[in-house]
Amino acid sequence: KGDITIPPGQALTIQPGVIVKFDGFYSLSVAGDLLASGTSNDTIVFTSNKANPGWGDWIGIFFTDKNLTLSHIKVEYAYNCIVIYNGNFLIKNSMFRKFNWAGIIIREGNTTVIGNNFTEYGAPNVGSFTSA
Repeated sequence: KGDITIPPGQALTIQPGVIVKFDGFYSLSVAGDLLASGTSNDTIVFTSNKANPGWGDWIGIFFTDKNLTLSHIKVEYAYNCIVIYNGNFLIKNSMFRKFNWAGIIIREGNTTVIGNNFTEYGAPNVGSFTSA
């Protein structure tokens, strides 16, 4: 419950198979380190805590000035799944679904996106999804 911030110099490790649930319109802001690499059999899930989840139940995950790899994660029911403000990222073999606006927003930096699945995006009656 509430916004979560990983400050510079701190780390949060999420083990494969863990489900992280957001209980409201909250976000995870990462200025430190997020170690979250699942496996093909044990995906790490970021999702809503509602009994009947809906599009945009929580805000999303924000990264600032990071260099890291995210793999085998699933982000669902967020407004924006991942927002990158700067850094070098590799996002691979992950799923982004039932999000309102964007699966991944890259503001600045270098990001490689490989083997990901984007499904059921652009909540009904919210607008369209476009990519450049």
